[in-house]
Amino acid sequence: MPTPRRAAVVAILASLASVFLLDAAIFRTGIYMRWVEADSSTGLTEYRFRAERDRQRQPGNLVLTFGDSRMAYLPRVANQYTSNSGYVFRHAGTAGSSARDWYYLMRDLDPQANRYQAIVIGLDDLEDEDSLVSRQDDPRSLHYNIGRLALTDLWDFAISHPSPAYRWAAIRGGILKGIVMQEDFHNLLLQPKARIRSANLNWTGWAGWAYDYDDEERSLAGLSIDWHTRQITFPPGMDPGYRKMFQETLLRKPTLAAGLRSDYQRHWFGRMANHYRNSATRFVFVRLPRGPLSPQADVLLNPNSSIRQLAKQPRVFLGAPLRYMELERPDYFKDPLHLNRAGAHAFSKMLVDEVRELIGPPH
Repeated sequence: MPTPRRAAVVAILASLASVFLLDAAIFRTGIYMRWVEADSSTGLTEYRFRAERDRQRQPGNLVLTFGDSRMAYLPRVANQYTSNSGYVFRHAGTAGSSARDWYYLMRDLDPQANRYQAIVIGLDDLEDEDSLVSRQDDPRSLHYNIGRLALTDLWDFAISHPSPAYRWAAIRGGILKGIVMQEDFHNLLLQPKARIRSANLNWTGWAGWAYDYDDEERSLAGLSIDWHTRQITFPPGMDPGYRKMFQETLLRKPTLAAGLRSDYQRHWFGRMANHYRNSATRFVFVRLPRGPLSPQADVLLNPNSSIRQLAKQPRVFLGAPLRYMELERPDYFKDPLHLNRAGAHAFSKMLVDEVRELIGPPH
């Protein structure tokens, strides 16, 4: 006859197993992701994943792009040049995402590593420069990836966060996904009919809306900088509250980052390239337009950067660091970091041209 202590242990283990199985039935089968809030971090990733996964494949000429919100090209515009380039562009990046998030999405979109002619990645720099935002310890990453993470991914994903607190959050949330999804689930229970209507509408139209999106016309025309005095002249009528953001962004001198950022990019971009090690798929890294006003003198070159080291491998290509310098003008930007409509259209054409020059015609 079992002792009371043993019976208590068995009861606890049975309860934990029941919780895990219930959590798995809801969040690991794909059922819940059908109803996830479209504007959430998880929803943005899942809608983009399913839209790209379910799109009809066009053999032999697909290019998939990744980047955060600064990768502001428009596939719809890029594909106006397919007759010349030979390629059809599709975008899988999300605002605020980074290399770790792109790896899991890319892996699940192309498990056989044979769907795309090229993977194109837009980055702020190719030199491992210091950044205002840490990508290594980013609480959004767990939310972006929660629908993609299997139990076998859990340890690798968790230890990619330097902070013990973030590691524990990743382990806990990776085991019980409901912990990560609790706010979304709570909102669903509060207004189930509204969420279901919204989900049905989004599943029907999201892919088309994303593809047809066009950026704002708003520009920074009138912005100027005296680089000798480092004084900014702002456009008339600009909200004074934005001025500090402009100063922190535009006047910031680039410096090389410490090892953590290099290690992070080396690990995750290396894993992306390794996924295609037996494939003909090429990798292209491009440096995005830096901002509405950027002096050429502030460009760093780091021959030992994670990206440049990766480019020594076969089928990995680097774009020219200042390829998009002609876009670095106030009338092509809507804020210190993001292109406006005119800038996005110009960038889209230039990106197509650069990719075609680097990798040649489809094969």
